[in-house]
Amino acid sequence: MRYAAAALGALALAHAPAPAAAGPAVDTLANCLVMNTSGADRVLLIRWVVFAFAAHPEAGRAVKVDPAQVGPTNLAVADLFMALLTGRCPAETRAAFQAEGQMAFESAFGVLGEVASQELTLAPEVTAAMTGFLGHLDEARLAAVLQ
Repeated sequence: MRYAAAALGALALAHAPAPAAAGPAVDTLANCLVMNTSGADRVLLIRWVVFAFAAHPEAGRAVKVDPAQVGPTNLAVADLFMALLTGRCPAETRAAFQAEGQMAFESAFGVLGEVASQELTLAPEVTAAMTGFLGHLDEARLAAVLQ
């Protein structure tokens, strides 16, 4: 149970500073996770991350989550997690865990989280939302600092 929590926590924090460099077994597991997830799987993981972040009181003021979707999403993520580690990538999971313990899951799922996040940012709607603040910048003030 704690291994799953650590791995999924790493997924949620995919853009946090990376832990110490992972070894080749963890790189192989990360590659297996990425190669054995579909676009729908990665969207599911991002949905789970959004739900998790929305649980924070400050974030919850801006993002409303339908509580009826949380349980089924948690179940689907658990199913995906088990499918990846025990069905799609069992040899890679074993080798990475034997080489680096629990940190293997954190590192490998962190990579999967980064890939899922990058994939979603390719949607024009996401790009527009992420760049919406640019029109409010004081370009003259910024240019003065950059010179």
